[in-house]
Formats: sequence, C-alpha cells, structure tokens
Amino acid sequence: MERTLDLNAEVTLDMMKVYVEAPEASPELKDSLKKLLGIHKSLVDLTEEQVSMRRRLVDFKERMDELHAQILTLQAVKTGGELMSHLKTKMKDISDRVQKTTIQIVDQEEKIMLARVQFQDALAELTLPDALAGGRPVTKK
Repeated sequence: MERTLDLNAEVTLDMMKVYVEAPEASPELKDSLKKLLGIHKSLVDLTEEQVSMRRRLVDFKERMDELHAQILTLQAVKTGGELMSHLKTKMKDISDRVQKTTIQIVDQEEKIMLARVQFQDALAELTLPDALAGGRPVTKK
C-alpha cells in the first residue's frame, strides 16, 4: 500500500503531530518529524507576517494617495500654508514607512525562501521504516 500525504494540508500536519506524540513512534523518526514540523511552523509564521506587511503597505499607499489629493486641492486654493506643510510632513512620513515596509517585505521573501529550502532538505532527508522489510528504514526519494 502506498500513501501520499499533502504536507500543506492541516490534517496531514495534525496527523504528524499525533504520531510524534505517540509513545510507540521511533525516536529517530520523531526527531526528524519534529524538525520538519518546526520548519513548517516557521514557514507559516513568516508567510503570515508577510501577508500582514503587504496589507500594511497597501494601507500606506492609500493614505499617500489621499494626502497627495489633499495637497493638490490646497495648492489650487492657494491658502492653508500651515496645513500644507503639515500634509507634506505627513506625506514624507508615510513615504518613509512605505520604503521601510517594502524593504521588510523583500527581507521576508528571503527568509521564506530559506525556510522553504530547509523544509525541502529536511523532507529529502526523512527516512521512514518499511513495514514489509522488517522495520528497515527506507530513504524517501
């Protein structure tokens, strides 16, 4: 019997967690699965953090557009000098935040890529006991 597990599915990860907690599981396999689950958790956390950063970036860009429109309106009216300088200061602040968040997203992409490589490497190194071969480990290919 051959069984394929989707490691992106929550049910698969839950099954692996249950197996790791089972007393009859082999210590070597438990350690390998714990490592694999740990890498996967960090990958999920990094991805969620990146999604949050992207949302924040969209909010910042929307705010910049609003400020730009307000500044253009004030320029057309030729009044509101104090308000104009306040809006320009706000716009610079938001622009700095956009730049900082963009750099963070790029850094996050790198971390995600490294975590994916670690996960794939740990998965490639995973060996499972072959029930038909008397418990002899079988290397995953």
